[in-house]
Amino acid sequence: MYRLFYWNFSEYQDAILAWGYVFGHDHLPDNKYIHTSKIQKIVCRKEQVFLVTYSGSHYELRWEEINLNKLKNTYDIWKQRYSVVTFPFDWRKLEEEIQQKRRMEAAEILSENELLLVMLEVSAFYAYLKNSRGQVRQIPIDIHVGTFQDSYLVTDWKKREVDFRYFDKSLGIKPYHWSDGLQGLKIKNVGTSEITFYGSERMILCKAEEVTCIKKEE
Repeated sequence: MYRLFYWNFSEYQDAILAWGYVFGHDHLPDNKYIHTSKIQKIVCRKEQVFLVTYSGSHYELRWEEINLNKLKNTYDIWKQRYSVVTFPFDWRKLEEEIQQKRRMEAAEILSENELLLVMLEVSAFYAYLKNSRGQVRQIPIDIHVGTFQDSYLVTDWKKREVDFRYFDKSLGIKPYHWSDGLQGLKIKNVGTSEITFYGSERMILCKAEEVTCIKKEE
């Protein structure tokens, strides 16, 4: 059985497809962003969803790993096209519970004035900051489209407590801006491949399924 991470549903003509980063596939490398073939069957459980496609593939989709940015659309598609299989949660409550769980995890991982990035290869899915007062909150992640290379902006535009920016570089990231108040960066690698952090002093390997601490001076 394959697993989809950061998943959502979409419609294509008369078909419903699932999108996400695949793991454990027979013919595709881990961490690759894909869509399934047309979904034939859904089996719903408390912790996850199991899919069977018309091509015969079986997928596991964990609720806590759903793409929250597309949760409402996924819910609408499910309700419209799979009304026989009841969506097991109020989607607003599901979103709130996942966000609360992520905040609690970030609070445990972070010290004051540190930023947490949850990443797979060069993609950052979400970020949390613990500020100088010990408050933990989510920080938006934007992609800046450049002439020669795109960059990633993890920036609090309103309160301006953090501004971290990086380029992707050969299965890793290279920062080009690190705001003055930010004392440390912690990268949680949720993929199966190492992420290389290209620091000013040395390259730091962020191992799969681990949290790596990077200090500002590095």
